[in-house]
Amino acid sequence: MGGEPQAGRGAPHKKAARAPTAPETLSCQDGVDRRRQEPREARLERGPAPRRGHWRRCPHQVSPPRRAGTLSRGRARGPGGSRTLVFLLLSASSSRRMFAAHPTTKTYFPHFDLTPGSADIKAHGKKVAAAIGEAVAHIDNIAGALDKISTLHAQKIRVDPVNFPLLSHCFLVSIAAHHQEVLQASTLLSMDKFLGRVCAVLTSKYR
Repeated sequence: MGGEPQAGRGAPHKKAARAPTAPETLSCQDGVDRRRQEPREARLERGPAPRRGHWRRCPHQVSPPRRAGTLSRGRARGPGGSRTLVFLLLSASSSRRMFAAHPTTKTYFPHFDLTPGSADIKAHGKKVAAAIGEAVAHIDNIAGALDKISTLHAQKIRVDPVNFPLLSHCFLVSIAAHHQEVLQASTLLSMDKFLGRVCAVLTSKYR
């Protein structure tokens, strides 16, 4: 009857003392920031937290991979030799595709040899590549960069302005056909917006 109380229903329950937090648990572990769990006294001794603008990367975190297909302005302004060659081939392919899919565009090039891989197709693709490259190099002033080309097509050659969106569409189709891994949704949206701006500049001199 008397004596020490047995462990059971009537035994008093003592709350276990909380072990002090180790310093290493205050850092990021498994992607969880545990600095908010430290005692108030420790936070006061450590001082104020750094500002939000000076975010420090934890050891377990790595930089996100660069999204494929995105080009910075610096890379676009100074393309390397291999990228320039691919760009020329895409421009020639888009010209050939436009002549094949839209026969009405052939009326402005009666002297062209429109067979695939001909010198005329490559020359026209080179001119298209030069115009697009000029617009990329002066992306902040596309109207000024393409002023001469716009005047030439509107007043001298007098090309139907409908042909510019057709060539723009064929250029995107050529990229999708030959470099599908590059043409992501965000890249397609950016290129379509850029080519739309180029077409608007080229048709601005028509009256």
